[in-house]
Amino acid sequence: MVVVLLVAGCGAVDKRKAIKNCDFEIRAARVEDKRIRSATIAVDLDVYNPNHDEVIVDDLEYCVWSEDRCFMRGRVVTPVTIPPYEKRPMVVKADVSYFSTAAALKRLVLLQPTRYQMTGTVYLRTIFGRIPFKVRSKVHRFP
Repeated sequence: MVVVLLVAGCGAVDKRKAIKNCDFEIRAARVEDKRIRSATIAVDLDVYNPNHDEVIVDDLEYCVWSEDRCFMRGRVVTPVTIPPYEKRPMVVKADVSYFSTAAALKRLVLLQPTRYQMTGTVYLRTIFGRIPFKVRSKVHRFP
């Protein structure tokens, strides 16, 4: 019985470990809500799975960079399943302070050309605990 659980657990780990081969692409970034001291920013990601097996993203901690400065951090804990050779959208959102991210927000609100990149860590939930894998998108220019 223990051997069966371990083998099943290894299969689940392989589906999650394959995330390190996936391509993360920033499709769009936008301001969703403006307040006096902060705004809610949404970044649309496309995640492509080049693997033979489906990939499951359980838990993603991310940082979105603008012109070499991290202006938004957050976490996605809703699992996303990506079938083999397919692309799935993910939306990451965070509230950001105008004071700490003034330059990035100004470029986003005024639609000025800007370089964006997402870096993060995907944590794989296993029967042995959480296993971290680093992920990174290509650098993208908007608009």
